[in-house]
Amino acid sequence: VPIPTVSILLQLDADEFYEPIGKEGIYTVLCLMARDGTKTHPGSSFSEYIEENGISLSISAEKIIIECLAQDYEIGLTVLKELL
Repeated sequence: VPIPTVSILLQLDADEFYEPIGKEGIYTVLCLMARDGTKTHPGSSFSEYIEENGISLSISAEKIIIECLAQDYEIGLTVLKELL
């Protein structure tokens, strides 16, 4: 029996093409920082939160992808909101 899941994709115009001159690599740094926590879940508590809720998180300069069980889509949206 397939398990219903939800994928949330946020496409961003933020790849290397859009980086300001003199600030090359800034989007890469921001992507790395995003996994280090949010205001609501600082530090490692953010990673623990997404793991406890069975959420898969992929962050790049171009997009954020969140995958979770369909029944937990509101938690997935909350994670996305925290990242923004």
